[in-house]
Amino acid sequence: MKSNMLVSTLIAVMVLSLVAQADATSTATTTSTATTSTTTTSTASSTSAAKVTCVKTAVAVNASSTIAAIQTHSTALVAAVTAKALAFSSAYDKTGVERIKALLNARVTFKTSRHAARTALGTSERSILSTYRTSIKACGVNPSTVEGIQTGGSAFDSIQL
Repeated sequence: MKSNMLVSTLIAVMVLSLVAQADATSTATTTSTATTSTTTTSTASSTSAAKVTCVKTAVAVNASSTIAAIQTHSTALVAAVTAKALAFSSAYDKTGVERIKALLNARVTFKTSRHAARTALGTSERSILSTYRTSIKACGVNPSTVEGIQTGGSAFDSIQL
């Protein structure tokens, strides 16, 4: 969870530095013309501020969605382990072949539950990343400038260091 917060913070810092660079370029260009430059700079600043706010919102939504997906996955795993423990306990009340079958069944059920939880997390990750990129594009910002070099995959890999 700390990793996700770090990634979100890094993304926000990258966006702010890109906007600051754009503002510095805009200010340097517009200082040569007095009256027009004031209007251009204030328009560029308000546009940049709107983009920063939009990106911050997208990052916050991405982080909260990621946290929710991880919590759902975690809850499913806890339920699977709890069910496995109960099944093992029940299996040890049996003897012989019945015990072996019950233990094997408990292991298979656990493995199936764990796989289903991981598959659901992967689906959530892809959905979260898609939504995040769509949100960033809607802000009028190129997603690669916000995310760093992105090769795809996981919402948890939004930025690669």
